[in-house]
Amino acid sequence: MTSSAFAGDKSLDERNLASFLSLPAVGLIRVYKKVFAPIRTANCPMVPSDSAFALEAIEKRGPFWGPLMASDRILRCGNDVGQYGRVVFGRKMFYFDPVEARWPPK
Repeated sequence: MTSSAFAGDKSLDERNLASFLSLPAVGLIRVYKKVFAPIRTANCPMVPSDSAFALEAIEKRGPFWGPLMASDRILRCGNDVGQYGRVVFGRKMFYFDPVEARWPPK
């Protein structure tokens, strides 16, 4: 077996491990979105919503940084909106805060 084939296998193993470690967090967020989110009124001024942000952060940044970014987003949701771009949907204004704009860099 060549070293390049081994390196490719290792990369695949690391991605599988990251996906496996992300399962509990992703599962909890999906349960929240299906069970609790419809009960609560939509009062988050941010786009994407906190739960959508969390899923995207975990998918893009992995099982360590993703939940940390999601926690940061939930703690600051609606508090420091002056630094975000404004987006209007219908008659309501939201603040745009994509995962790509957040730390840590890729």
